[in-house]
Amino acid sequence: MPDAATTTATYTVEGVGSAHCQSIVAKAIGGLDHVISVDVEIGTGRTTVTTTGAPDDQLIADTVDDAGYTFAGRA
Repeated sequence: MPDAATTTATYTVEGVGSAHCQSIVAKAIGGLDHVISVDVEIGTGRTTVTTTGAPDDQLIADTVDDAGYTFAGRA
């Protein structure tokens, strides 16, 4: 069975103002199934997520909210 294709999606997460915030968001999203990598920019909150298959936007939104940040949708 071939490996699933990877998909990259970019989101905006509000409230990422420090390296500490960046780490919390990256670890929260990175802990989800099928997530290969996460890059979170300090200040802008631009969050790039690479997954196997299509990302689950609602699951990512819920995870960000549970971590104490505001998910503002796809960038």
